[in-house]
Amino acid sequence: MRVTVSSLRLFFYFIGALSGFGSLIALSNSGNIIDLLLNFFRLCFSVGLLYIGFTLRQMLVKSPEIIQIAINIQIIIVSVSFGISLLSRPSIPYVMGAMAGMGLMHLLCFYCLSNVKRLSTELRQLKQN
Repeated sequence: MRVTVSSLRLFFYFIGALSGFGSLIALSNSGNIIDLLLNFFRLCFSVGLLYIGFTLRQMLVKSPEIIQIAINIQIIIVSVSFGISLLSRPSIPYVMGAMAGMGLMHLLCFYCLSNVKRLSTELRQLKQN
C-alpha cells in the first residue's frame, strides 16, 4: 500500500491522539513527581505531534528533519515511560499491557519515519520540476 501525505497525516493524528489519551490516563494515576512530569511532557509532546499532522505537507518540503526528530523523541519518550512504569508498578498484567502499547507505538512511529523520508524526497522532486 502506497502512503500519501493525507494518509500519513492520519497516522500523525492517531499517534498524537493515542499518546495524548494515554498521557491523560497516566496523569490521573501518577504516583510520584517523576511520573507526573513525564506524563505532562508526553501530553505536551502529543499536542506537538497533532500540530505536525496539521502542517505535514509544508514540513515535508521545508524541514523533514524536524518531523524525523519528533518521531525519534516520541520513540524515546515511550521507551522511558515504559521503563519507569516497570519500576513503579511491576505487576504482570500491567507490564503486559504496557508492552503491547509500547510495541504498537513503536511500530507506528517507525512506519511514519520511513514514509516521511520517502514522501519528503518525492515532494522535493515534484517541487523542483
